[in-house]
Amino acid sequence: MPRGGARPCTPARWRACENRLYRWSEPANGSGHPSGEPRSLGRRPPPARHPELATARGHATNIATGIAPPFAGLAEPRAPAVGVTGVRDRLGPRPQAPRRGRRRGGVAVGAPLDFFTVVDTQRALRRFRPAAVSDAAIRRILAAATRAPSARGAEPWFFVVVRAAATRAAIAARYRAAWEAGERFTAATDADRDLRGRPHYAPMMRAARALAADLAAAPVLIVCCLDHRQLGPIAGPDGTLLSPVAAYASIFPAVQNLLLAARALGLGTTLTTLHRGFENDLKALLEVPAAVEVVAIVPLGHPADRFGPTRRKPVARVAFRDRWGKPFVAGGA
Repeated sequence: MPRGGARPCTPARWRACENRLYRWSEPANGSGHPSGEPRSLGRRPPPARHPELATARGHATNIATGIAPPFAGLAEPRAPAVGVTGVRDRLGPRPQAPRRGRRRGGVAVGAPLDFFTVVDTQRALRRFRPAAVSDAAIRRILAAATRAPSARGAEPWFFVVVRAAATRAAIAARYRAAWEAGERFTAATDADRDLRGRPHYAPMMRAARALAADLAAAPVLIVCCLDHRQLGPIAGPDGTLLSPVAAYASIFPAVQNLLLAARALGLGTTLTTLHRGFENDLKALLEVPAAVEVVAIVPLGHPADRFGPTRRKPVARVAFRDRWGKPFVAGGA
């Protein structure tokens, strides 16, 4: 009997309480009502669009609708709730404060971040700690990458996730040689004269040089690829790009999503394109088809350095209103 004159807990009321208050540990195949105790309080997470986005950490899956919870499978599991009496039988145990992520550089690592915090603090991080990156994190990052737009909705992107130490070392050796060749060219042609005086340039080049010296120190390399066979009229019959702008607009939004998703999870990245100097060797090493272009290599790992904030040109210097040269002023005519 309910205590204190409370109304009886009918099945309908129980279901309402359940949906509102509990997150259940459901079977990975979504095969029905879960067994066992509720995992924790709070609203149920949105269901996954793809089965691979559901994890073994007990997040619900519904293939037909919805999107996977953004941090599914990445937080530590909570202990199951225990049985209680009276009001607690109906409503469950008292809610607990959400778990905080580890702190680094004033930003909680592993905790959900506001979108603009992610954008404002995502920067190129080129040094990594040896800690492993979980497959669950990589899957979530790649899932975010595939949410990007593409010409004709073709989704012509592919990603090769390189973990094997020997393969990373082979790529790193070629990357180092390409960097050294680039340095010689830059020195001979004075190609960096427009940036040498800027305060960010020297430290950026030191970090980039250190990455080139030991690219294999990144625990994961994500090789981002564009399949010319899926570009339709954007590429000719032989795969030659007829509109490079349209072609690369179908891959680099996905790469940017990848970078932002990694930042949201507290993982460091940097976008590199030096592989262009050894792309044929790289494609042979990774068995990439001839019609597929490698557009970027993204090192990924737990960063040894801090996230942002980043420093960029102010909007007033780069945005115009109605025509080139007329400054964009908020609220201006």
